[in-house]
Amino acid sequence: YLDMHREELKISDRKIYNIFILPKNGLTKDNTDIIKEELKKDISYIGYGCLKNQVTKTYERIYTFLIDFRKLVKQELNSKCLDEIKRIIALESRK
Repeated sequence: YLDMHREELKISDRKIYNIFILPKNGLTKDNTDIIKEELKKDISYIGYGCLKNQVTKTYERIYTFLIDFRKLVKQELNSKCLDEIKRIIALESRK
């Protein structure tokens, strides 16, 4: 839908990302090196999948994260979490 109506909605494809969010148990800690230490209990990055073999637009990759929903709903996750997601997507989109 967005691809067909981007110009009409005045949205750049560089600002559209597909993110799949799954609930995370706040008791488990991420054990990868990609997440900053201070956020490892709140967020984990699983990886991404592509909609096509050759990615030409930012939204053709689907990034998957685990996020502690309790903290998200209680608004205890601040902008650091969103900044971390943006940082990881920027790193992964270079691959």
